[in-house]
Amino acid sequence: MRGDTAKAFTYLDEGKGILSRIEKEKIKKGREVYAIQIGSFRERKWAELRREEFEKKGYQVRIVEWRRNGEVWYRVVIGAYDTREEAAGDMKKIKEKEGISAWITKIWIP
Repeated sequence: MRGDTAKAFTYLDEGKGILSRIEKEKIKKGREVYAIQIGSFRERKWAELRREEFEKKGYQVRIVEWRRNGEVWYRVVIGAYDTREEAAGDMKKIKEKEGISAWITKIWIP
């Protein structure tokens, strides 16, 4: 599975915001993690706007490029969690606080 995810997701950039429970130095590089997806867009400019919106609120936000059937999507995700349970706990809080749809996905951090 790890190889499939590494092929499907390409790390593009990392926002400057932080999610209070996550310390950047604790995020290990070169591994698959869980993240909270808050948007998916065909055009990068829309993903950038979503990322900026949530960075301003203090979240750690990334954009990952996802390819499927020859199409490119730009997914906007928050956080990097070792377990699905950790991600689910924060996802519930974010959905309630921000009033948005969100779901858990796996991403590859090189």
